[in-house]
Amino acid sequence: MRAVYGPIPSRHVDLPSIPAELQDSVQRHQRHLAALVSSLRAAGLTEEVIDASVRQLLDSYHAELTSAMRALLQDTASA
Repeated sequence: MRAVYGPIPSRHVDLPSIPAELQDSVQRHQRHLAALVSSLRAAGLTEEVIDASVRQLLDSYHAELTSAMRALLQDTASA
């Protein structure tokens, strides 16, 4: 099943459930994803290529977010 991406939001999504320490990272990655999809669409790439590119960026983000969450939990546990 291939992904089809809708319009890119013109503003960031409010993230009230995300800890304040992680909101900058989440918003930065949201901007990167939006820019990537827009650029790939403008270049005329297929949805399959866009999906693969988004998946690669999300895999990278997963590693960064997991590391940041672990550090945040360690800080909370030692406080």
